[in-house]
Amino acid sequence: MYRNCTVHFKRDGRALPQNKEILRKVNSLFHTNEDMLLPADQDPLHIDATKLGKGPAIVQDRWIANMNSAISAGRLHRARQYLESDSLAYAGAEVYKPNHNQ
Repeated sequence: MYRNCTVHFKRDGRALPQNKEILRKVNSLFHTNEDMLLPADQDPLHIDATKLGKGPAIVQDRWIANMNSAISAGRLHRARQYLESDSLAYAGAEVYKPNHNQ
C-alpha cells in the first residue's frame, strides 16, 4: 500500500518523490538572499509561496529555472566586478618585461 501511495501517486505527471524534491527546491530557493540577485531579477522572490506550492508543476518548474538563472546572473555579475576591480589595481603597477634585445 505504501508503494502504491508513493510510486503510483501522480500530481501533474510527477510521482510523490519527484513532487517532494520539487517542493524542497522551491523551499530552498525561497531562502535566497536578495543581495545574491541583481535588482532586476528579484521579482521571483516576491511571489506567494503557498500559491506556488499548490500551483501546477509547469509553473513550479519555470519558477525554479528563473531563480537558478537569476542566481547565476548574480554570481557572474559579482565575478566580473571582482575581476574589473582586481585588474584596475594592477593597471598602475609596473609589469616586468624581459629585454630580449641584449
